[in-house]
Amino acid sequence: MSVKNYQIKLTTVGPVHIGSGNKHNKKDYYPKDEIISIIDVAEFYKMLSAVQRDKYQDFLNTSSGMSLLGFLEANDLFNIAEKATSYKLSAKLQQNGNGIYTFVDVFEFIKDTYGYPYVPGSSVKGMLRTAILASAIINDRSEYEGLYHGYKRLDIKRRNTATDSIEKKLFERIPNNSKEPIDIMRYISVSDSKPLAIEALAFVTKYDKFSLKDDGSHKIRGDSEGNQLNIYRECLKPGTVVELTLSIDDRINEYISIDGDKLRSMLRQFTELYKSSLLDFYITADDGLCQFIHPDGLQAGKRCQNRAIGDTGYCTDHKDNAQDKNNVNNKQILCYIGGGVGFTSKTVINALFNDDKRRVNEVSRFLYKQHPTKLVKAKQAALRKKVQKAGFKPEVGKKNDPRHWRDNEFGVSPHTLKMGKVDGELLQMGLCRIEITEIT
Repeated sequence: MSVKNYQIKLTTVGPVHIGSGNKHNKKDYYPKDEIISIIDVAEFYKMLSAVQRDKYQDFLNTSSGMSLLGFLEANDLFNIAEKATSYKLSAKLQQNGNGIYTFVDVFEFIKDTYGYPYVPGSSVKGMLRTAILASAIINDRSEYEGLYHGYKRLDIKRRNTATDSIEKKLFERIPNNSKEPIDIMRYISVSDSKPLAIEALAFVTKYDKFSLKDDGSHKIRGDSEGNQLNIYRECLKPGTVVELTLSIDDRINEYISIDGDKLRSMLRQFTELYKSSLLDFYITADDGLCQFIHPDGLQAGKRCQNRAIGDTGYCTDHKDNAQDKNNVNNKQILCYIGGGVGFTSKTVINALFNDDKRRVNEVSRFLYKQHPTKLVKAKQAALRKKVQKAGFKPEVGKKNDPRHWRDNEFGVSPHTLKMGKVDGELLQMGLCRIEITEIT
């Protein structure tokens, strides 16, 4: 038995969110001069007088519309709050015409026991697992597609899902001289990252971008290119560098050949699938500009605006990045990690089908089962006919139309691309550059 160790270096290109399971609400933070201060409740409480504690407890226990900002203003407690701040973030909350802030719940980024954000190794290992499985499927579609369709013929009440069966085929193996199966991913481990600076975090707004064939005509007013949702997340800013350690036990090679070069190739293969099955339906064809995305500095996460040289895809300054996509020695590859990235980055259904129409049809029906169109009985007759004509069955309930029945019309499923708004700029959620370098 031998183990090879590698350094994984992730550089965030878009905002990355890995949730703790908690949320900040309007009683947890307050804005001031485009800075958001997150209160340390225990520390704040200790610094209050007996009378102030009673008022603060009443504030926390009531369902009034008052925010922490309003409470601090009403009781002149900004000085104490400043001393009891857990951490601060650069963020600008929306304000109405009267300058009143719009407070929102914010999904919190995971932090260590000292309060610093970090990237769990499990998140990166999950991303690697998906890429490994997608690569295996692409290289043996007939076998895995058979498993998928075999499951679809089973009684829906059966416990195993299609993806369970597919994962078991690759990852669940029985070693020699043993009767019990193991998950061969036990031979791959990824450490948690080093702690990151609080300043690496930002409040990011969720935005769903419509596909190129979706003109947004279903919207009565507002942005016809997508939906900005009242959902906020703490995310790592573009340009944040995250370092982890990857270890590969060579016992995995008894079942599947894996090393740093193979992982790079698999990640590239998955990213190209992601591009052809999703991104190409949202982002217009090459505009002649350099494809380089600044990994850090003031331009972190932004694309170079220089003209590309010929058909290299890169300008003079970044021509060294114009490398053969199939070169396994090209150590820098794109990947997607974290929450809010969307269905396509977490599943391998797209890898099962080489035919675009079949792929879109399968994914759209899978998503429709999860999020069906619901219509009030005896109402919305015109919409009901359209849904049924597309081959879907609307359900009865409060009107809600996620529009998955239109995915075949748009040529892509899902029909929205998950974005995050950072300092007014829309960037792909979870997008990173990854480098895998052997530690010798």
